[in-house]
Order: sequence, then structure tokens, then C-alpha cells
Amino acid sequence: MRILTEEDEKDTATVVRTGAGPDPGTAGASCTCTFKTTEDLQPGDHLCCLYDTEKEHRELMTPYLKTGLEKGEKVIYIVDARTADTVLGYLRDSGVEVEPYLSSGQLAILSVDEAYMASGEFDSDGMIGMLTDETEKALAEGYGALRVTGEMSWALRGLPGSERLMEHEAKLNRFFPGSKCLAICQYDRRMFEPSVLLNVLSTHPFAVLGTELFDNFYYVPPDEFLAGEPQRATLDHWVSSMRERKEAEETLCVSEEKYRTLFENMLEGFAFCRMVYDDDGHPVDWFYLDANKAFEPLTGLENVVGRYATEIMPGIKETNPEVFEIYGRVASTGKPEQLEIRVEPLSRDLSIKVFSPMKDCFAAVFENITERKRAEEEIRRLGHRLMEESDRVRITIAADLHDDVGQSLSAIKMAFDIQRKKMAGAAADDETGERMANIRDMLSETIDKVRNITVGLAPVELTDLGLDSALQSYLEDFARDTGATCAFKTEGARVRARVEVETALFRIAQEALTNVRKHSKASNVEVSVSWSESLVSLSVRDDGAGFDVDKVYEESRAGDHFGLLGMRERARMLKGEFVMESEPVEGTTVTVSVPLERS
Repeated sequence: MRILTEEDEKDTATVVRTGAGPDPGTAGASCTCTFKTTEDLQPGDHLCCLYDTEKEHRELMTPYLKTGLEKGEKVIYIVDARTADTVLGYLRDSGVEVEPYLSSGQLAILSVDEAYMASGEFDSDGMIGMLTDETEKALAEGYGALRVTGEMSWALRGLPGSERLMEHEAKLNRFFPGSKCLAICQYDRRMFEPSVLLNVLSTHPFAVLGTELFDNFYYVPPDEFLAGEPQRATLDHWVSSMRERKEAEETLCVSEEKYRTLFENMLEGFAFCRMVYDDDGHPVDWFYLDANKAFEPLTGLENVVGRYATEIMPGIKETNPEVFEIYGRVASTGKPEQLEIRVEPLSRDLSIKVFSPMKDCFAAVFENITERKRAEEEIRRLGHRLMEESDRVRITIAADLHDDVGQSLSAIKMAFDIQRKKMAGAAADDETGERMANIRDMLSETIDKVRNITVGLAPVELTDLGLDSALQSYLEDFARDTGATCAFKTEGARVRARVEVETALFRIAQEALTNVRKHSKASNVEVSVSWSESLVSLSVRDDGAGFDVDKVYEESRAGDHFGLLGMRERARMLKGEFVMESEPVEGTTVTVSVPLERS
């Protein structure tokens, strides 16, 4: 496991200030915003590089050259203080095989005589003409751009025309914008006088100091620099930049104070953290860099800044490993996520929104939803009790209808038929016979209606014979009423489960088939039940119209589709799993799996 050191914590604070806005813990601190990295450079960029050591030179030039080759750009390096072998060694040490690039012409190492002094003296217009020609040539050869860099130490040797170098640097700022060429001009601070380097800064829109890239506010546009008095132009521009910088700092401080006030007074908890990884890159902890005032009352945790999560919440890695996974994923990918979770070490339910303002760090905005979760659980518990009571009443009413009303109606019909046969031998007129037939038909219809009501409430087969028989009988009636081709399948040993399990599964199948009847227009329907020692699974499939599942779930959260909510809650009530799969025109499959404790 990689532990954050005191130096790491300082580095993190620096990154916050320079790379992603103000340090959350330092209201009013001044900021120096990094422009971009070498990987972000684009055609049209013109930079100067001021370096102090060979290490800095290598660390800048290696990715600059390598990135150009990987992007499919033509790369030209102009050597002076170093040899071609030295520069090629940079690339070889980073794993690049340079020979194919050299032989194809994508990579070229030129001398000063071949570039800046090609005409025998330094000619700015000629050099710009060469860049123009080389850019056009690179594009014609299929490269995406021309990437150039040159060592500027040649200008210190008093070569003809070198006194006009700064004029040349200024003119380049008319060439580069809009072109398919980019360049870094290299200046070794150990060799150049400060007065020269000040002019260098004045003529480059972007500057690399060591290995860091900056938007250069000391830059003077070419029209001002070449107006005839470059020193006055530089002074005027720097004075103007100082005033603009002061205004920007004042604006930043006001903005920073505003956001600090918001940060400290927001009702939601807020924590800014750095993720800690093990040697294999797996998230194993996080380090608190900042937290607002609401953090403590919402979590019950005190003095978290500068401490690790596993230190202040012992056991969280074991009880909530998914939090480490989610925070680590957000910190590494930058994609925000949202979750609701029970944090066991805190005995609290939290709703958390996580985002990443910078690599390997994350910010969490959260609410304590413990009371809401308790209320939801109580509502769910009452809902389950209501379902259970409703099923019990349904079974009772169905039994009464079947045993009392149904039996009585059947007895009346039998008595009526007997009496009708007796009357058939007597001299009954046609009108009386027709009335008797109508009465018999009415009795038959009434018996069928009572039977249908009984089946709708709780089929007798469910109580007497079990789930399989009840579903098979219900599906036969469904096929007769709808005209659909229906099939019932069962796997495993046919046994009896607890009455609440069989009742819930029957209700889910009943609701699924009701949806088929109302909405699906299916031609084929299959209901299957699979039994094992520990699990019973129900599946209802149809080949009907289908629908957008996400849309239906969203509508159910708004109060529609109570049948879907009922099916899902019945499965949840039994600690089961409910899955609905559907696509427009592709049909629908409802699957429920419930842990089994056989009766």
C-alpha cells in the first residue's frame, strides 16, 4: 500500500492551486494556472523553453518528440549544443525505435547550417519560408502537421544575422496562428543573459519553465513588438498586464470568497479527498484534504482533514467495499457517479454524489437520508402487511364463494334440471319451456361468473393442489379467453411451498398475464416454473408488442403502472429477485426467483 507522505500532501495542495483552481482550504490564496501539457499542444502553438538542467531538457523534449511521432506528425529537431545521437537516445530510452521513423523521413535531425544558416547568414524571412515549405511538404506526404524544435545556442556565436533573432521570434507569431506547424524554441538559462531571455518571453505566447507549461502574460503581440521601439512596447504591455492581473486577482478573490462562503454554509456535507492505491493500482483508502462545516453533524465524524478513512471509520473496508470501488473509479476516470448506501461504521444511510475535479482525487457531496430510509422501510413493511392481509381476505372470500355460493348455485341448478325433466312429461306450453331454458342459462352464466370471480380472487387449485396446478388451470382459461397459444412448463420435483410464496408467485403471474391481455397482443405465451432445493423460479414470456423498460420504470416512480410496482414488491417481500426484460416489437419476459423454505 502506498501511504501519503507529508510531501505528498504538499504536492496535492500545489496541484489544487495550480491545476484546478484555488486551494479549498485557503480562501483568498493567489493562483497560478497551468496552461496545458506537452500532450495537449496543437498546430499553431509557438513556445519558448527556458531550462536550467539537462534533466529538464530531456523530460520536456522526450514527450514532445514522442507525442508528435505517435500523432502521425512530421518531426524536425535542429541540434546545436547536443549531437543527433544524444537526442535520438532520449527517444530510444523511452522505448521508441527511431530507425523506422528516420528511414521514412517522419523524423529528421538537422544541423544549424541546414536550417537557420542555410543561406550562409540568418535570414528570418528565409527561415519562415522554409517552415512554410516544410509544412506543405509534410501535409502532402500525409502527415497531420509539422512539429519543430530547435536549440537556440547557435545565436551566441555571433553568426551573421543572429542579432535579428528577437525580430524573427516576433515575426513567427504572424506565421504560426492558423498554420499546421508548431514549435518550441529552446533557451538554456545557463548560457543566455537575462536581458535576452526577457525578450524571449516577450516574443512567445506560451512558455515552458523547466518542464511546466504556462500561458505567458508577458507576451507582446508582434505588431507592438515590431513597431520600432520594442523596449517601450514591452514595458507598456507589461504594465498593462500587471493591471489586468491585479484586476483578475481581485475578481478571483471575490469569486473565491463567494465559493468559500457557499462551501462553508451549504446544508449538504462536502469532502474533498485524495484516493490511495496499492502497488497494483487498487483503491485501498482515501485521505481527507478538506471538509465543510456540515460534514461533522451529518456524519458524526470530527477532525477528519489530514486523516485516512480507514483510520476514522475502522472496519469500513470490510463493511462497505463498494465505496472504495466507486470512489476509486471516479477518481481515475473522472466520470461522476451517484449512490445511496448504508455506511455501517457510521450507522447512517447517505445519498452521495461523487465527482473528480482532478486526477486521483474526488469530491463527495452527501445528505444523511437515514430517517427517509427508515420511513421508506416502514411504508414498505406496511405495504407488505397490506398485501398479505389482502391475499388472506381474497382466499377467505374465494373459499366462501366456492364452498357456499358456488355449491348452492350448483345445487339449485341440479334441482332445477330435475324439476325441468319432470315437467317435460307434462303438458307444458312452448312459452313455459322457453322460460325454463332461459332460467337454466342464467344459472349457468351465474355459476361461471362466480367461478371466474373465485379464480380472480384465489383459485381453489392454489389452496388445494398448489402453484403448478393453479397456474396451469389459469393459463388454460387465459388461452380460451384470448385465443393465444399458451404453454405451461415445470421443472424439478412438484412440491408445496409456503402459502405466501405460492400466493405471491401466482399473483405475479396473474398480473403479467393481465398485461399481456391488455397491452401485448401476443400470439404465444409461455409460463414456466422451476423448482430446486433452495429456489423456485417463475417465468412468463410472450411474443407481443414489447416496450421500453426504462421508460416504464420511470413512469412507475411517478405513480403509474401500479401492477409493475406490485410485482416487484411481492418479490422483494419474499427476499426474491424480480427482472423484467422487454424491447419494442420483441416481446416481454418477466422472471422471479424466490428463496425456498418448503412447507
